[in-house]
Amino acid sequence: MATIYDVAKLAGVSPGTVSNALNHAGKVAPETEKRILEAIEQVKYVPNRMARSLKTNRSRSIFVIAEDVRAFPAPQILDGISEYCHEAGYDLTLFNLRISPEVKHFDYDAYLGTQRFRQDLAAALAQAKSLHICAVIYAGIYPRDMGSVFPPLDVPAVFCYTYSHGMPSVNCNDYTGARRAAEHLLKLGHRKIGVILGKADTLPTRRRLSGFEDALREKGIALPPAYIQGGGGWSYEEGGESCRRLLCLPDRPTAIFAMSDVMAAGAVHAAQAAGLRVPDDLSVHGYDSFEGLSFFRPALTTIEMPLGEIGRRGAQLAISLSEGAEPQETDVLVECRLLERASVAPPKQG
Repeated sequence: MATIYDVAKLAGVSPGTVSNALNHAGKVAPETEKRILEAIEQVKYVPNRMARSLKTNRSRSIFVIAEDVRAFPAPQILDGISEYCHEAGYDLTLFNLRISPEVKHFDYDAYLGTQRFRQDLAAALAQAKSLHICAVIYAGIYPRDMGSVFPPLDVPAVFCYTYSHGMPSVNCNDYTGARRAAEHLLKLGHRKIGVILGKADTLPTRRRLSGFEDALREKGIALPPAYIQGGGGWSYEEGGESCRRLLCLPDRPTAIFAMSDVMAAGAVHAAQAAGLRVPDDLSVHGYDSFEGLSFFRPALTTIEMPLGEIGRRGAQLAISLSEGAEPQETDVLVECRLLERASVAPPKQG
């Protein structure tokens, strides 16, 4: 097995210079670092990061607690965390809580108070404490306040796609994301716009509704109570049933904003079953850019949540805090992006 001395000899430098290059110490000239990396590749040297952290008394290992690695939006967030940590030379340890099968009716807030969740979280934190780590990242699958269940830690903790008051977090800006959806529909000429809510009285639903209504209000347009449907969850069935109620109104909307792409898909199929063409007779605008619907037709115009960037920014913040830096901001909101596709068009004339 190759050693650091083999790398140093081949690169024509001292073992200390190799160590500086591996630790990103900033003391190695670019051309020297290039020779060292080439030597590492040639001799197949694998750095022992555990030994290095014990020697320097400084860990380069991040402990990630994922609520459920299978559930949207976790995969893209975790990929962003992994990508940034790899680039920065940090290791990851992952603990998967697997909460999705346990949560009923999208009630993620209620699940925080269950004994099962508290036991699983305690087990994750016990494992974290047993390891030589420098920070913890909690990767949620639903934005809510974790403050009542997450204890103080001896190392920095950062929350991704969820938050805890007084602790650093990275989330998407749902308020401006929903504003973009409203502004897009208004720009196309829509004035009668229905809304299909996500789970009622939850942070994402409140922020998206607030942003959407503010954009309409600024154009002098009120959102009638009858134009606001849903609130029971984020499902395909909820989208379909809410769309059917909107289509039964005497003065039905010309466009619908659904607060998730899955609900938007349900709305599209409900409209088609009623004999309407999307977007010719009815525009349907989604939210979240769920990759599981990439083959849906018509392709959904939607708001893309920056999930990979949330993961990257979370990892960056965790590493920065672990190194003793004072971050410029600790409650980070990453902007969403409008994706114009085929489910939205100007309102039908006449």
